[in-house]
Amino acid sequence: MPRTLIADLNKKIGEHVKVSGWVSVRRDQGKMVFFDLRDRSGMVQGVVLPNEEIAMAVAKDVRAEYVVSASGIVNKRPEKNINQGIMNGNLELQIQALEILAESEIPFELGSEVNLDTYLDHLPYTLRSQRAKDIFKVQETIITAFRASLHSQDFTEFQAPALTGGDAEGGAAAFEVKYLYDQKAFLATSPQFYKQIMVGSFERVFSTPQVFRGEKHATTRHLTEYTSLDFEMGFIQDHRDVMQVLENAMRAVVLAVGENHQSALARFDTSLPLLPNGKFPSVKLVEAQNILGVSHEPDLEPEHERALCDWSAKEHGSDFIFVTHYPISKRPFYTCEDEEDTQLRRAGGAYQSQKP
Repeated sequence: MPRTLIADLNKKIGEHVKVSGWVSVRRDQGKMVFFDLRDRSGMVQGVVLPNEEIAMAVAKDVRAEYVVSASGIVNKRPEKNINQGIMNGNLELQIQALEILAESEIPFELGSEVNLDTYLDHLPYTLRSQRAKDIFKVQETIITAFRASLHSQDFTEFQAPALTGGDAEGGAAAFEVKYLYDQKAFLATSPQFYKQIMVGSFERVFSTPQVFRGEKHATTRHLTEYTSLDFEMGFIQDHRDVMQVLENAMRAVVLAVGENHQSALARFDTSLPLLPNGKFPSVKLVEAQNILGVSHEPDLEPEHERALCDWSAKEHGSDFIFVTHYPISKRPFYTCEDEEDTQLRRAGGAYQSQKP
């Protein structure tokens, strides 16, 4: 018998089906045994009745997280037993045959709080928790929406190399790797140079590689490995062209997460970032520092960035805000001077706003 996905059981009421998946919960209720069965598409309650002697013999040995195959009749629940608001809350699988495909021995309750070492040591199991699956599914949506937005803006995706001959940016500590013929290689710290090369062929390009930084750190702002969402484009008028592409991408990401993961957001007790009705607000670095009442240093501290986002949310209804016009002396590799407003030039050890 062909397998039926659990999400499709509502189309099979009254029919004999076969489902395969994992046992989330096993409950003994007198002479009956109930199971919450899940597969990639969703979850359903199954029940083994006392008269199903062969299935009952197997059911007595089944435990949580066993992998099973179950076949039986899809029954509609009585009106008083319908569980509103949950998948398949209106039906139940009456299991007539049950097969154990694989046994799982988990030394703790799945989804319970465990330390990091325990979580990583038992990753094949801990990744089955709803929290872990939520994280991976939201990540999937973020990168899918980013890709879709860039494709819609006529960008070409390319695969950036993970092994390089040196550090792409010159300021990050790179992981050294023994390479062929006694040569050295390094794990890529950025796809930056590759993006610039590809612009010469395709004009608009993006990549979503894993990049690596060999830096000791103790904050979430500095990671040894992360997924980089990078794009590069040619023939721009100024920085506002780049900002518009990024704004389009971020809007697409937020809307996609909101459309697909409301239940996950509720489980994490969080909400979507605020999107303004109009364009994302934008301020120059000096303006941002004046808003916050902080000194005119060449950069913003993390607490300044958080405070600025709070201000943006309150004043503009946006959790997103662009900060432009950083001093060239601070980041010469990235910054192109605004010919009409050369702000934050170095002058006697202080940063000042000057008009040419």
